[in-house]
Amino acid sequence: MIQRYYQTMARIFSGLIVIAMLAWFLWPRGSALLDREEALFAFLIALGVWIMTEVKESDEVIYRAATKNDIRLARELVSYASDKLKHVLKDHDFHSSIEKRYLSEVFAFDHEYKIGIVFFQDKRVAPLLDDFCRELEIFAQYITQHSVSDDFGRASIVPFELMGERERFEIEIVEANRLANNAWNKILPLIGKIKERIPEAFDEPISYDWFRSTI
Repeated sequence: MIQRYYQTMARIFSGLIVIAMLAWFLWPRGSALLDREEALFAFLIALGVWIMTEVKESDEVIYRAATKNDIRLARELVSYASDKLKHVLKDHDFHSSIEKRYLSEVFAFDHEYKIGIVFFQDKRVAPLLDDFCRELEIFAQYITQHSVSDDFGRASIVPFELMGERERFEIEIVEANRLANNAWNKILPLIGKIKERIPEAFDEPISYDWFRSTI
């Protein structure tokens, strides 16, 4: 289905007006100077309007043929930002333990990015993914080094047997929260760019699945 947009129509009509004014100016009509000056003036005005409509960046919604890879990854990231990564990076306070499956999802995504199978082909989205994944990697490495697992499927910076002595681990907890927040702040502009460049990602409802973790 061909989409019709106001700005596109303005460009077409302004172009037609330029042609009409040029025809008026060139049309043989005798030597009346006033007529030719009027025609020239009208042609120059129409030409200026047409140039402005061409130079101005379009405000229309332009649907692009995004690749299947970009659409799939965009949908995963939108899902993450609304659910799984939102919980880990924004909502969770590392003063308390977290379900290991959330961290498993983070670690798996980080690993896939580092080996090159998570990427955007859209060159305007890719740099924002790189920015986000750089911060996510720093967070993931820190959590890997400073957290321990318990027998209940949860992980914590404070060992289970030392839960009553959280103050001993305050520096590590504060740092984990800071790194999580850094990563969260990088995913927000990425989602904004996805909305602009890959609108096809929103053609179907977003599902909030576990895309990578198996535990």
